[in-house]
Amino acid sequence: MNNSIQLERHSQRVSRGFTMVELLIVIGIVSFLITTLGVTVANYIENAREAQTIATIQKIEGLISERLKGLERAYRRPDFTSFVNRFHSALEAGVVIDSNGNGTQDAGEFLQLPGFSREATDMLARKAFARLLFPQFFSELLPFTSQTARQRMQADRAFWGEDVNGNGTLDTGEDANGNGTLDGVDITKHQRTTESSELLYYALTRLEIFGVSPVGDDFKSSELRDTDGDGLMEFVDGWGRPLRFYRSPTRLIKPYGVFGPDGQPGVGGNDDDGDGTNDNLPEVGIVTSSGPSDDLTIDSEWRRFAGLFISGLPRAPVQVNQPVLVTYDQLNQDPDDPYGLLISEFRRLSFTLNIPASKLLETELAYDALWSFPTFDVYHKPLVVSAGPDGLLGILEPFPTEDFNRNGVLDTGEDLNGNGVIDYFGHLACPEMTAPPPATLTATTSIVILPTAFDAASDNITNHNRRAGGR
Repeated sequence: MNNSIQLERHSQRVSRGFTMVELLIVIGIVSFLITTLGVTVANYIENAREAQTIATIQKIEGLISERLKGLERAYRRPDFTSFVNRFHSALEAGVVIDSNGNGTQDAGEFLQLPGFSREATDMLARKAFARLLFPQFFSELLPFTSQTARQRMQADRAFWGEDVNGNGTLDTGEDANGNGTLDGVDITKHQRTTESSELLYYALTRLEIFGVSPVGDDFKSSELRDTDGDGLMEFVDGWGRPLRFYRSPTRLIKPYGVFGPDGQPGVGGNDDDGDGTNDNLPEVGIVTSSGPSDDLTIDSEWRRFAGLFISGLPRAPVQVNQPVLVTYDQLNQDPDDPYGLLISEFRRLSFTLNIPASKLLETELAYDALWSFPTFDVYHKPLVVSAGPDGLLGILEPFPTEDFNRNGVLDTGEDLNGNGVIDYFGHLACPEMTAPPPATLTATTSIVILPTAFDAASDNITNHNRRAGGR
């Protein structure tokens, strides 16, 4: 009988199941495992997206290098030599430099350059050819033609689709297959943030210039997408966002161009070369007893910011016998013009011809196709950028804009040419910053980049970033 009682009591204990504490422990363990698994999967997905982005950018970097090598071969062709001769004659006869970008010829903008050297002409032609090979935004004028980059694409019906004039409708003669529907591009859906990526894809896969052939279309479907639905394919990163392309990102190094933050050549307000005139053009890039000029000195904050995009930047030079002598800063060297041929030639001509500084050296501000070049004497190479996981660039988009803080309006100090329209600078990779300082500031004034720009750029992936195996 005792045995039967014990068996009954045992069965009662078994049938009670788990206690509340035991259930909570089990639920906690399961929740921990699910959370851990979720984090692991999320990290795996993010790592896969980053790896995909790096692979795509490396592939693009290789194709850009191939095109540039083809351009070097084109420079040795007889037709290039013939063009340089004609170009040289045109410079001496006189050209219009729309240096303030207002679309009209103002006083002093038609310039004759008698005595302009053949070597400098050759350098200008090379830079113009490189610009033609890599158009960056639709409204950009292409050198040696009357076309914009968009018009050049529209002329290529096989790429552009049926909307040849880009007005968003089927006009007479455009309905190639007679189906009554606009096939291909719908420009009305276009977003500006996709332009540089669309044009880079077009240039690499279809654009043939001066015998330099396109380099193929060996891309996976995951590397291409039409994110804005306008019918034009873009290079995209692992997060499905369009990459950005900057042909010559010189404003990462010198945000205020060749004249520095005070907007004047030489040290602002000083007669640096002792000729009795303050801030004249021959003072560009000199070192005096008052220290190096602001157009020669690269602020440490800008060097640090540029390092987020370009790996392995040289360190700042060490001063010797301060403040008179400094060692050479390699960021003050144009890789296409290592001996400063162009700036030397323009300095000589401006002194001889009494041409205002802004008409010759601020050429990156010009919309004229022959004169829209990178900032002189600044390190630059083509830059392909993914904004990374957060989708934030930290730099202005690769089309002209003066809206340095990206608030959508022109703030005090931002309207650099006084035309009331946001333009300029973005296509040179200018960081997001407060309104540029007025010309009264000196070379020692601190340059202010928005803290959010550093945060946004910290996870960017570029072809010159170590994570992408760049140089």
